[in-house]
Amino acid sequence: EKISALMIGGFGAYVIYRALKSFRPQRLRIASLTPLGQQHAPDCGCGHHGVGVATQGDWKTRLGVILAIGARPCSGAIMILLFSNALGIVSWGIAAVMTMSLGTALSI
Repeated sequence: EKISALMIGGFGAYVIYRALKSFRPQRLRIASLTPLGQQHAPDCGCGHHGVGVATQGDWKTRLGVILAIGARPCSGAIMILLFSNALGIVSWGIAAVMTMSLGTALSI
């Protein structure tokens, strides 16, 4: 658990470092003025598309997210395993945890 917390903290520091590095001063150039509320294309590069655009990163960043999330023990999975052990149906508890893990893997 302590190693997991250190990994998550280290990954968070890495993401913060990359975010701060992207804020390097750049030459400001106004190409055109547009009215408020105009819709932008997802690849327009204006920077107004939320957190997801800034955090997509390369394969190393994505792998770090997967490892940081996967290394942390899931409290729901631990509860399922404890209750299934108490009820004497450990194999059903393991199957439930594996199904939860597959769902998490597919979502990230």
